[in-house]
Amino acid sequence: MAGVAQLRYPELRDSGIVVKNPSGIFSVPMAEHTMGLLLALARNFPDSVRGSKRCGISHSVSRNGMRKCR
Repeated sequence: MAGVAQLRYPELRDSGIVVKNPSGIFSVPMAEHTMGLLLALARNFPDSVRGSKRCGISHSVSRNGMRKCR
């Protein structure tokens, strides 16, 4: 039973419950989430969300092709 000697509760240690340390199991999803956050920040996503909330769902396009609030 490697890795369970440091358990603080003797009842848990002696209960027969399997305790594991699955280190690295979420490393790929965490890396993907981190990259998604970096891309969102690089594309100024927080400001876009604030602008959408301020303007509502409907947008119009100005003469220079940029979206603006109606």
